[in-house]
Amino acid sequence: MKVLLPVDGSKPSHDTVQWSTHIFNPKTTRFYLLIAIPESLPGVPVETYQIEDALKLLEDYKDLLAKKGFHVAKAEYISGDPAESICAYADEMKIEQIVMGSHGRNPLGEFLMGSVSSAVFKHAKQPVFIHRNKALEGVSLKS
Repeated sequence: MKVLLPVDGSKPSHDTVQWSTHIFNPKTTRFYLLIAIPESLPGVPVETYQIEDALKLLEDYKDLLAKKGFHVAKAEYISGDPAESICAYADEMKIEQIVMGSHGRNPLGEFLMGSVSSAVFKHAKQPVFIHRNKALEGVSLKS
């Protein structure tokens, strides 16, 4: 199964990666790690430090998944609108399942601030699982 894990370095993102290692089978799952870096202004290049941070984060997740016996087919970043980029990437890679964390904002916060996970859920052609788990509090990438 081809599973897309959009990550952003947040605690919900970390928790989702950890949770995924308990739910999916390492023998049949190929993970695709993706960081969608938003562009602040059209035509303005993404800052170098953002790219360096993204590459480091992707390496950390690849290491974590490898230690748990999983294969990471691709780990990359793209720039643009995060929700649109995630949906387009899922189509391009022929992803079968998208699994992503949620910041757990209340409905008013979602309405006012927008929500990448909510937008992906509404627009993706693939099944989308939005993970909100409080049980993994205190679990780090290094476990």
